[in-house]
Amino acid sequence: MSPYGEIADHMRRVMPKNTIFVRDITLPAYQWGHRLIPIYEPRTSIHATGGGIGQSLPTAIGAQIGQPDQRCLVFAGDGGFMVNLGEMATAVEEKLPLVVVLFDDHGYGVLRNIQDATYGRRVAVDLHTPDFVQLAQSIGFHATRVKTTDDFGEVLENAIQKPVLQWLS
Repeated sequence: MSPYGEIADHMRRVMPKNTIFVRDITLPAYQWGHRLIPIYEPRTSIHATGGGIGQSLPTAIGAQIGQPDQRCLVFAGDGGFMVNLGEMATAVEEKLPLVVVLFDDHGYGVLRNIQDATYGRRVAVDLHTPDFVQLAQSIGFHATRVKTTDDFGEVLENAIQKPVLQWLS
């Protein structure tokens, strides 16, 4: 599960025990998010059990508004997050202290793996994605691109110290 195990360890070490973890329907969230991040308090683990991709940010906005004294950490993949431009603007307008961890593999990772295993080829699963850091900054997020798991812990610690939106890509 490495490097995801290291990322999960950093999340749990840095984030408060009552952090609300909101996971999208994405490979990292389902592959290891359900398995490797201990949850210590009720109602602090939110994930979709049906529907489509892209639900994590709007869900986290609602959770953050409903629990203003807790931190929400969103983790999503780039494919699902592409549908959240309007929600990004809402989060900025509301000055919500969200932390977004975005896994950018330039595609629909779950579908890519299914197609590779089942058909030996890929169709319509590789995406042209924006520079998410520039996109996030242009709309008002504080944004950082993390290149290694060693850097992730420090960047996450800095992110939770800020009172408003963060974005780790």
